[in-house]
Amino acid sequence: MLCAVTSCGGSPTPISETFDFAGIDMAIGDLAEDLGDAGEVGTDLAGYELTCDPGTSLSGGDPVGAWSYYAACASPEALFQLQAVCPTITIGGMKLTGTSGGGEPNGTLHLFEDGTFNNTTFSHLYANAVVPPSCYASTGNCGQYGTTQSDQFNWLDMKCQTSGATCSCTISFDASIQENGTWARTADGFSTSAALNGTQNFSATATSNTLHERGDASSVRGKRGITYVLIR
Repeated sequence: MLCAVTSCGGSPTPISETFDFAGIDMAIGDLAEDLGDAGEVGTDLAGYELTCDPGTSLSGGDPVGAWSYYAACASPEALFQLQAVCPTITIGGMKLTGTSGGGEPNGTLHLFEDGTFNNTTFSHLYANAVVPPSCYASTGNCGQYGTTQSDQFNWLDMKCQTSGATCSCTISFDASIQENGTWARTADGFSTSAALNGTQNFSATATSNTLHERGDASSVRGKRGITYVLIR
């Protein structure tokens, strides 16, 4: 931790390290954490566009190459199955981590020039939700509503409790994916075709060292509504 001379107590200690923050996008989160992650993989992040915003329009570019997952963010569309059951559900507090429940999502995406691809994503999504009476009344109570959704979508963990007239819920699911097949460039990104998940479309923004990808309504759980940031 870097301290001002007067803010940490005790005798002042000279700071012998300096950091060049030129080009680093500060919006991705805690800079100290980012630099720590970068140090672990030996990556200099200067010049990488690391902002993750699920609402930002993605503008295309050539995504061919080998990429490593670095970070992710999600919109409520990532839980489109719950929205279909209860259109008035309010979803927020969305966070993606590695599969262990900490760190950042990780894995690799290879889009080869010959039109083949392989993708391995290790990711876990967490969210909060507010469920109105019109959605949970038929189940009897909030606790039973969460159990019903977890049973219906057996990949989902949803726990709910009463909060006034609504249910307050916590949600999580494993968003990891492993697949391979063929891919093609599109006007605003790329599409993939695989035996496991069929055809999916992704909006993307590619630069020389950073790729942002987001699955649209054709994409499966774990890709739809999620923006991943990848680097190389």
